[in-house]
Amino acid sequence: MRDEPEVVKILREEERTGKLYQKSSTTCKELNSNENTPDTIPAPSNDYKEINVTASILSRRKQSMEQHESCQKTTEEQIIQLKKLDKIKSNFLSVTSHELRTPMSVIKGYIQMMLKGNLGTISNEQKKALDIVLRNSNRLDALIQDILDISRLESGTMKFIPERTNVKNMVEQTIETMQSIADIKNIKISTSLEENTPDLIIDQERVKQVIVNLLNNAIKFSCEGSIITIFVRKTKDYVLFEIQDFGRGIPKDKQDKIFEIFYQADSERDRKFGGVGLGLAISRGIILAHGGNIWVESEPGKGSTFRLTLPIAPVQDLEGKFREVDIFKLKDTQRAMENDLRDKTVVWNEPFEGRGEKE
Repeated sequence: MRDEPEVVKILREEERTGKLYQKSSTTCKELNSNENTPDTIPAPSNDYKEINVTASILSRRKQSMEQHESCQKTTEEQIIQLKKLDKIKSNFLSVTSHELRTPMSVIKGYIQMMLKGNLGTISNEQKKALDIVLRNSNRLDALIQDILDISRLESGTMKFIPERTNVKNMVEQTIETMQSIADIKNIKISTSLEENTPDLIIDQERVKQVIVNLLNNAIKFSCEGSIITIFVRKTKDYVLFEIQDFGRGIPKDKQDKIFEIFYQADSERDRKFGGVGLGLAISRGIILAHGGNIWVESEPGKGSTFRLTLPIAPVQDLEGKFREVDIFKLKDTQRAMENDLRDKTVVWNEPFEGRGEKE
């Protein structure tokens, strides 16, 4: 063990004789001053200065720890409040969507009865007007369904009913549903299905919902008189679906973002076509829950090809798989919040490095 510095020996002696407590007001600064330091006491050594450095660091650690605890408490209180508000919002969306669907079904039912002449003969002008009303009613009904699905996606309560599905029949039924909308722009929907495509164990209605959404987007952004083609073929472990159009295309830097909730590649131009940016986010969640993948390849001015895969082997526990899908990218948001909190909080448990630290 090294010898104690001279100043420490003096302090120990003064403590033993009681003189130290008579000078309790003497500070380190006074000890360093020639006016207050007796001639018999040498100038403090570097070891004595380290006492000041240690006290300063311990003080900063205490302040940092208190700041950290305060920030943590505030953050926890904010999280609790946000969860309460989020639950209120989710309940509101769910209840409102259900309540809106009932009158919408009645409205659409009466419009269809009038168009069929069940309530009396109508003129051509009346038929055109009713067609417009029905088209916009369908659009509103689809939006309500999207809001309801988003609420289910968020809460992880979306139901899936897997069943053996003939792929060819499913695609043909989907085209029948969308052809009347395509006819408005004189767009032809064609198919190219590979022979002997295997049946799939999937929620047929949910997958049809995805294909309908992709076809609807293709129709909206394609020119009049163009062609949309659906290709279906078997790969090694999957069935690959491709929906190709020759519309305006999507810029490279926006091709990943279009699957984010509420995102639209060109918000100003897209507003006139309707929609609020929910369809592709919902489609992504449905396909990922089935164990597949969905992506797009596109070139501005030349069109887009949306591709999705579905596994040939059935996925067990679709609903459980769906709950694992981070469709809203909340994990990324949580990580960003944690990093932001760390940036704003001084790390209080930094290692002690007193030696050589400058005051």
